[in-house]
Amino acid sequence: MIRFAILLILGVSNARASDNGKYYTCDTSILESDNQCIFDLTGAQPEDWIQETVLHDINRDVGADFYRGVQSYDGETMLSISPKPWVNGDSLVASDDPITGDLWSGYVLIFELIAPLRDMMMYDPSSLTSDVWAKYTRALTDCNSKTEDYVATRGSLTRSGGSPYSTDQVYEYLSDPKGNDIHHFILQYLEEGAIYLVCLSTDLEMEHCDVIRETANAIQGVDRCNCWFDSYKALYGECPKFDMTFTACPGTTASIDCADEQPIDTSSLGTVNPSGEVTTVVQPVQPIVTTGAPPEMGGGAKGRRFLI
Repeated sequence: MIRFAILLILGVSNARASDNGKYYTCDTSILESDNQCIFDLTGAQPEDWIQETVLHDINRDVGADFYRGVQSYDGETMLSISPKPWVNGDSLVASDDPITGDLWSGYVLIFELIAPLRDMMMYDPSSLTSDVWAKYTRALTDCNSKTEDYVATRGSLTRSGGSPYSTDQVYEYLSDPKGNDIHHFILQYLEEGAIYLVCLSTDLEMEHCDVIRETANAIQGVDRCNCWFDSYKALYGECPKFDMTFTACPGTTASIDCADEQPIDTSSLGTVNPSGEVTTVVQPVQPIVTTGAPPEMGGGAKGRRFLI
């Protein structure tokens, strides 16, 4: 656990300069003709990557709740919680074995939240009308993340050329790049946003998560914030299923539509048998009272093959 925490801290400290930035670029011809940043690979990407841009194209029907996981682009490795950003070819797949705890609620479900936004920002920005943008970035807004505009100061640009822009600022760049290559800004927004949600949805011990929890008025070891629940329901028509205790963190816009959802007891989950049926049935645990009160509510994809 200690080793993982150290790795995560190192990963977050370098999030603004992730390797992903050098693997992607805006397609120059589309940028010049349509003033849109459609991501393309630079040719510097790892040799074992899928050598064409691909969408994550999330399909939750691939597996039941607690039987979906994030698979690496290699088509074999199931990913675990990591500071590394999702890359070209990572996808949501069915899992024969149950996926529970923080790996499920703090990684798989967050992947399902961020991956559709990632697809549109990178490959279909014209689909992000103001209403669609608000819908797909709601999780970050409700969790009080990426809400403060970034003001540049001398030497504040990151090594990758990106800056920690807010949701509103990134949308301005996305809507009108003014002919500039903005892929660093987009990647940084997606990578930092995902890390913020993971911090608020897990019990990770790391300095960066401490800062995010302080903003959310969340206590490490006590609170996992349910601020993204309603956003998940808005995307998928149902509240997320989880087996950890989530609370209404006072520094966020806490869930309303899914506030009464309770954790599921997954201790007896079994392996999927050859017929595709699960050997056991999950049952709700006894209701857990959450703490805190919600604050006042204040063209086409370039990807050739559908799959964070």
